[in-house]
Amino acid sequence: GVTWSLVALAPALAVAARAVAATPVAERYDYVPSIGLALAVAGVVAADRTRWSRLAVAAIVALSAWTSVARLAPFAKDEAFWIAAEPCAPENCLPALKVADARLARGDLAGALQRYRRLLGLQCSDDQRGMALAHRGVAFYRRGELAEAEASLRSAATLTPWYSVPPYMLARIAVARAEGSARQGDAAAQRRELEAAGVEIEKALALRPADPEYLYVGGQLAFFRGDAELARSRLREALRRDPGHESAATARRILGQD
Repeated sequence: GVTWSLVALAPALAVAARAVAATPVAERYDYVPSIGLALAVAGVVAADRTRWSRLAVAAIVALSAWTSVARLAPFAKDEAFWIAAEPCAPENCLPALKVADARLARGDLAGALQRYRRLLGLQCSDDQRGMALAHRGVAFYRRGELAEAEASLRSAATLTPWYSVPPYMLARIAVARAEGSARQGDAAAQRRELEAAGVEIEKALALRPADPEYLYVGGQLAFFRGDAELARSRLREALRRDPGHESAATARRILGQD
């Protein structure tokens, strides 16, 4: 059992030493070695059946059980896990990004923006910084702060041209502005914003052509600019992929299926 643990732990220690900065919570490296420790404890019990040896093993088992239960809390939810990971690697961007994203997912926009602001003060990779800027743009958009959202998303698009969220959200911002122009009776501004939205949604679809959300938005924008054939094609594909989407009823009306 001890040999098992040492042999299994050696490569794990090598991996952990090299990657711990990128993986601040790395308890999984101990899973296989722990089997050897369990075998070793069983071997002790089998070889020495005195009362004291059994009491010692019982104490070890009880302590191990207690520490295992104590470690369950950080693994209960993603946000709890990454909050626990942050102090282990305060300069690592991944835990900070995951915590901010968790706040955004549950609708804590102020908390998410605070976390993204802190994250952007760290030394992050371009990909991590780009994703943080993109998700910060989503938070600003949900708060109705369109200018701040656009600035953040355009910075994100420069850093992460492979990521579809910035162009998709820029399309959503342009649509929101087009709706505002329509309410004000400014047809020219509405047309400009719809054209801008069309450009951005094409970028998003080029990156993720099968995404039903993008297909719904792209189909509706194609319909509004008079490209009926493209609108029908995209909306039919969107309905095929996600018939229960919140935009499905609108798509069916456009297609004459309602």
